[in-house]
Amino acid sequence: MLTVNGFIHQIKFLLFATLNVGSVLASDKSTTHWSFKPIAEVTLPAINDEAWSATDIDRFILRRLRKAGIEPGVDTTKHTWLRRVCFDLTGLPPTLEQIDRFLSDEHPDAKARAVDRLLASSAFGEKWAKHWFDMMCYADSVGSASMPMRHAWRFRDYVIGALNSGIALDEFVRQQIAGDLLQAKSREQRRANLTATGFLAIGPWQLSEQDKGQLRADIIDHQITRIGVMFLGMTLDCARCHDHKFDPVGQRDYYALAGILGNVDVLEGIWRSNLSGLTIRELPETVTDRIAREERIRAHELDFKIAKAKWRKLNASAKKAKTALANTPRGTDEHAAAVSVYQEAVKAAGTAEGDWRFLEIHAPTPPRIHAVAMKAMPDNARINLRGSAHALGDETPRGFIEGIGERASIDRESDGRLELVDWLFSDSNPLTARVYVNRIWARLFGRGLVEPVDYFGMGVNENEPTHPELLDYLARKLQRSGWSLKSLLRELTLSRVYGLSSAKDSTAARRDPENKLWSRANPRRLDSEMIRDGVMLMSGHLNSYNGGPPIPLKERTSLSPGDLVNPPTLRGKFKLTPAVAQARSIYQPVIRSYFHKTQDVLETFDTPNPNQITARRANSASPTHALFLINSPFMKKHGDYLGASALADSTSDDRQRLARLWLRILGRPIREQEYQSAQEFLSFVTDRKKAWARLSHALLASNEFLFIR
Repeated sequence: MLTVNGFIHQIKFLLFATLNVGSVLASDKSTTHWSFKPIAEVTLPAINDEAWSATDIDRFILRRLRKAGIEPGVDTTKHTWLRRVCFDLTGLPPTLEQIDRFLSDEHPDAKARAVDRLLASSAFGEKWAKHWFDMMCYADSVGSASMPMRHAWRFRDYVIGALNSGIALDEFVRQQIAGDLLQAKSREQRRANLTATGFLAIGPWQLSEQDKGQLRADIIDHQITRIGVMFLGMTLDCARCHDHKFDPVGQRDYYALAGILGNVDVLEGIWRSNLSGLTIRELPETVTDRIAREERIRAHELDFKIAKAKWRKLNASAKKAKTALANTPRGTDEHAAAVSVYQEAVKAAGTAEGDWRFLEIHAPTPPRIHAVAMKAMPDNARINLRGSAHALGDETPRGFIEGIGERASIDRESDGRLELVDWLFSDSNPLTARVYVNRIWARLFGRGLVEPVDYFGMGVNENEPTHPELLDYLARKLQRSGWSLKSLLRELTLSRVYGLSSAKDSTAARRDPENKLWSRANPRRLDSEMIRDGVMLMSGHLNSYNGGPPIPLKERTSLSPGDLVNPPTLRGKFKLTPAVAQARSIYQPVIRSYFHKTQDVLETFDTPNPNQITARRANSASPTHALFLINSPFMKKHGDYLGASALADSTSDDRQRLARLWLRILGRPIREQEYQSAQEFLSFVTDRKKAWARLSHALLASNEFLFIR
């Protein structure tokens, strides 16, 4: 008869055997699975219709279409192409001036000129930085108690500036993983390198976790997961507790990476109430900046001294009132009066304490950043049995994933971060370039050459590339272009396939119902930021902004300063400055505990949870979307602005006003039937101001505005 202990022993044996069989199978398949094979040197396919291709990309697309018996669709109109490329590269709709400039440019390279202007605009970095932040869990707060991450905005501004500068992707990542180790030729470069390490320092850390060893292990796990998803398209966190069930990632591989990342700290000491403190570093100052700060310090010290003296006096009064209350008989008028005096004294003392603590928080300092701090002497990680930081197994040398790319060693004196970046971007690593070009392709074309875009492993049965040679062609070209995002985007947006119409063809729909071969464009719903920013730009209420703190933390209405036990926290409803409120969505505050509730449009249209790594956003369609577009005060207000702007154009008649309104909102000319319907509506509503406002709102609420076609 099987005893309970015997039964448990058998279960453990079966689990152990299953895990090890899975690992063996994964190891065997890793040599044949397409994603782990070296990137091929691809020969451009021969095609019969040379004139159809605008770029080499089109040759791969046309060959696959013809092989399937499908002809490519027609080209889209100039208006639709311009609207598509403006949203894709800058996240904004084309202005009337941009439309006019593009349509009047009769040069054969008119599209290339338009793309180059968009890539050179500051709006480019503001749009593409958001994709980066989706994957790295950027936010302006930390923990579940809405504690402000006061200096995170410097990292946000760094990313936007770096992308606008055209920085190479490998250098971009090198700065973010190991910027503190890089040599700098100037103070500005040193500031950028240090600020960039916010990539590792900013995240959904639960500072209130009382098990500090486990908190540190969880942070390293998130960093490994982030790197795995962003650059390798792999779920490395699966190997935290055991060898990966499907992919060639062993537990020793996981802790080899953990050893590298474990040699830098993003937490520092214990703060109030056993909260872990964040690692904060000061940036180099100029002499002028230091002198100005020293003057502010003298003024601040005086204010702080006065505020604390006031608190001591009021606190003494509160203690005196408490004693008087204790000595007053209950149930008497004197007792009721003493209660009132005591309550007022406590309130006054509490306010005074908040005043000096608020001043304490805002003492003048050099510019600060959330960054990493490297340990004095690098060491290796030990395997955490079952993922527990307190059940330690064998020590694992620092390193990378065996079997992916060339083997590389790490010097004993090096923590391994620079070597990690070199391994990620080595020509012998087949994953990073493939994952990156596939992700960019998916953002422009609606789906990837590989699906899902964030997993290139063997745990999905049908994730073979639809165009394997095109994927390798783009990956190899990205490497040889110096890892240039702008060069990749330029080639993709100037391809013939990018400029196809979204109109369906019956034969193509029958033979390729999911449009995996790209005989036409895929309609794509605008991201939440595109909706908000586009509406505000069209109504004339989107202002340029050069970056800075998103939350006015120096306002008492924004920040509760805390006390001896509780940390400073954001108040529930803080008021944004006009400059931030009218800036692009990338500059709006992101709060982890109630993410995006400061902007209804961002919450409604699938803006990602900043606590979760998001390689691809959800693209839902729900009644809530239509109700928001029709009923939200935001959409109504900007419909009013657009209607008033149309009426204010005294140089035009209604036909011209309508033509401009259609161009402004939908990016195309008004059709005659639409003109007749609009005129009928305008004549039906007697209040012209209201009529134009409602017509503008109706266009904003339309599917044609909501989708890129």
